[in-house]
Amino acid sequence: MKKILSVLLLFLLCSGMIFAGGAGESTASADGSYKIGVILYGREDTLGGRIYSLINDAAEALGCEVTFALGDYDPTAQITSAENLIASGVDGLIVLPLAETTSQRVSMLCRNNGVYFGLLLRTVQNETIAEEVRSNPYFVGNILGDDVGNAKELARILIEENGRTELCMYYASEGTSMALRNEGIRQALDEYGAVQLAEAMIPTDSNTSPVASTVQNFVNTNVGIDGIISAAGSSGIGEAINSVLYSMPDKDVKYVCFDTFDGMLDAFEGGTLVAVCGGQATSAIYLFSMLYNAIDGHPLTETGQELLMPYMFLRSAEEAENFNSYIDNPEVAIYSDDEIRAMTVRHNPSFNWEELQNIMFDYTYENIISRMQI
Repeated sequence: MKKILSVLLLFLLCSGMIFAGGAGESTASADGSYKIGVILYGREDTLGGRIYSLINDAAEALGCEVTFALGDYDPTAQITSAENLIASGVDGLIVLPLAETTSQRVSMLCRNNGVYFGLLLRTVQNETIAEEVRSNPYFVGNILGDDVGNAKELARILIEENGRTELCMYYASEGTSMALRNEGIRQALDEYGAVQLAEAMIPTDSNTSPVASTVQNFVNTNVGIDGIISAAGSSGIGEAINSVLYSMPDKDVKYVCFDTFDGMLDAFEGGTLVAVCGGQATSAIYLFSMLYNAIDGHPLTETGQELLMPYMFLRSAEEAENFNSYIDNPEVAIYSDDEIRAMTVRHNPSFNWEELQNIMFDYTYENIISRMQI
């Protein structure tokens, strides 16, 4: 009888080993150290640089190894990077996809290879692709801002608070998650009684040289123009708009844009910039928490969820200076190592999805400046 039980026990143990690698199963390690791959457009601008530093902060606090794939500005290059990172043995991927086809392909690769993944600062609008991504047991979720609401508020600041009503638009390319910002801008035009004189599309690659000539064309060919709304300001776009408007003070054209950028303090002080919507880099910390917990065998949700992060609206040179010094400064930690570890079930057994959301919603300009005791 003992021999039969031993054989049965051996069979059950072997069966458990065979089926332990099923879809969505934990790949938890004893010490909690994992290899994380990150696909990011670059680290040269303010947004990319801060995302880069924050992910490194999280990885160091949790004892993880991070490999970055930087400089991919088209879907094909991003997909190749995903293939290479997965082949190198990463346990999880964080991806800032430049197109929904990237999200679709990454989802398939991760499903086939048992790699957890999350999408940074993006959603998936195409219904077919969204179903593929969200039904994937290895999808931990995505995080982005309320792009429609944020864009509407950004436009309202320019139109209602600053009396700018004859506007030119720099829209995001359709077919991308950022195109939701276009919808919010158009809603604001209707609601607050502004007129669109002309529009152009933001370059989808790293070449921002056409921006200056486009803005110059906006100002020179549209009689009565008094404002510009840009759905992006990173990768040199914010600086290019400011450079043109500052060189044409007699035109008295002001602008607002998404994404904090290196020259925004100068733009505020020069009087061309009215408001910037940004602060989204810290979303990388929250997505890292979602990914880490799933890999570690403690997923915060049963299926991948979408988090809408509140963004900051900076309206003055003083706020821009504080933001640069205390929020977007790679030398200043938004969260301590202990606070980052507390965002994991391994180090904080009571941690859950609701607590992560509370931490995210507490991330405001006022709260961060207060934490720094300014």
